[in-house]
Amino acid sequence: MNEVKVEPQLEEDLAARAAAAQVAAQAAARQRSHAAVQAGWLEAVLVVAAHYQLDASRERIRVDVRWNGRQPIADSARQMARQAGLTLRDVAPQLDRLTPWRLPVVVQLAGQGDKGQGDAATTKRRSR
Repeated sequence: MNEVKVEPQLEEDLAARAAAAQVAAQAAARQRSHAAVQAGWLEAVLVVAAHYQLDASRERIRVDVRWNGRQPIADSARQMARQAGLTLRDVAPQLDRLTPWRLPVVVQLAGQGDKGQGDAATTKRRSR
């Protein structure tokens, strides 16, 4: 069996290229995740705007967010809300204070950045 010898310099170059490729792949994954979270916020803002019968342009909001680049999600979501004629506030969750008068509400869950909109509140338990 023939042995292949790799020179130390070539071995270092290969390791550096592999590390650079891994960093690039991680950056691309973060960028896709950031874009997905922004898209979710766009949908949430449009749902709330429709609830209040505000005429918000999906394309204008999307282009504006894209134009401003990779700002933090919180800033991006505030900007989307402003474009739709809304105000966004971060609040600590207090489910006991959640009433129909405070709806709709948008929540972003910790971790993966999942979002949801709530437009109804009930104190009744559903039986399954």
